[in-house]
Amino acid sequence: MADKKYISSQKMLTEEEKLIEYLNNNLPKPDAQKIEEAYAESDFTKDALEGLRAFKHPKSLTRNVSRLNKSLHRSIDDKSPRRSPAFSQLIWFIVAVILILLLLIAGYAVIKLRI
Repeated sequence: MADKKYISSQKMLTEEEKLIEYLNNNLPKPDAQKIEEAYAESDFTKDALEGLRAFKHPKSLTRNVSRLNKSLHRSIDDKSPRRSPAFSQLIWFIVAVILILLLLIAGYAVIKLRI
């Protein structure tokens, strides 16, 4: 499992490097065309590429990408237990049933004491 993670991170690194080289206009023409074709497939990737072009300094781009990757890995690796929405709804249902039962008992007691 660790090998797959390592291999995928190496592949990601080479893709990131290619993209940075493309943004700096340092890629050979065929590689640049491949990247343009890959990113032209959807509006989302076109917008992402335009956003990356907005960075004036490649060091800031690399720094931001590494910071985002660290943040992403931190949030993925966070193993804190989270309550599901169904569990929260169950708790509120139980509280509502208990309150209704208490009101019924109180109403019964009031009626019996007055009679």
